[in-house]
Amino acid sequence: MMTARCPERTASRFRLWVLVTCLSPGDRLSVADLGIAPSAGPGGRMSAMQSTVPRVRPQTIVAEVLEPRALFSVSEVAPVEVNLSASDLTVVAPPAVIIGQKFKAGVSLAVGNAGTTAVATRGTIELFLSQDHDLSSDDTVFSTVTPKLNLKPGQQRVVKVAITSLPSVPNGQYHVIARLSAGTNKVETDAADNIAANVNVHIDVAQPRIDLSGGFGLTPTTARPGKTLAVELSVFNSANITATGKLSVLVSATTDKLADPVGTPLGIGKVTIKVPPDEIRTYRLRVRVPASLPPGSYYLLGSVDSAAAFTESNESNNSFPGYTLIQIG
Repeated sequence: MMTARCPERTASRFRLWVLVTCLSPGDRLSVADLGIAPSAGPGGRMSAMQSTVPRVRPQTIVAEVLEPRALFSVSEVAPVEVNLSASDLTVVAPPAVIIGQKFKAGVSLAVGNAGTTAVATRGTIELFLSQDHDLSSDDTVFSTVTPKLNLKPGQQRVVKVAITSLPSVPNGQYHVIARLSAGTNKVETDAADNIAANVNVHIDVAQPRIDLSGGFGLTPTTARPGKTLAVELSVFNSANITATGKLSVLVSATTDKLADPVGTPLGIGKVTIKVPPDEIRTYRLRVRVPASLPPGSYYLLGSVDSAAAFTESNESNNSFPGYTLIQIG
């Protein structure tokens, strides 16, 4: 008895694995023994196979079939018609989301079988961010899932998707739209009901932003050239994410804030900050007064992020004046 397994495609050939169970050592096999007759078409032929059965039985013997199209008639599987539907899209999400920040949100979609026959497939659900309620080419996919769907006619299943982040999109208000695809070798008889939108919930999406400004707090009224001057520094973060890291602050001195708003640089002080959005934090800033600074009465001038270590949405508000007159000398 001989048993042939399904052909295994290798490049432009098929390889037949023939299990020989009742031949004696030294027996020979031919194409006819395999029960395969080459077709009348050109190029239909079978390569020479192992012609002598080994002494060990049973044994797998390999035959290679060249020009398989001339030997076999291969027919494609016809796509199956289905009618899946998407409805009742529910979105539970925070009202505002910052790109790159983790959050917790959930989307659920009711998938139904509106057809007359059962459907067993692995479908695809794509979730889009849209600034309106209609799916278009400029909408952005932010999640794709491929649930297994086994639905009888008229049956529904709710598919839930957890969302923890969003892709980079322009600032704005977005709605969620879901698009359902039936899966491989499936064709929809009515694709109009494969899209569902939630018109009641919108998400405010914003790019991350840092905007630092500063001010002097408690300031001594006297200082000496060549010595350290310690002042209180307030840092305000008008932003939507926390500003964290080393902050450089240029401190200058001027005798007249109006006539000389730039002043003479005293030095750059550094502090490690962690300022949440829309909050103020106070730090102790130290700079050394240059020994060459002429004695006199001075006002301090400051400029936060003088080393440009932070990417800010507004750089024009980094400079600030002091209001305490300091006697240096």
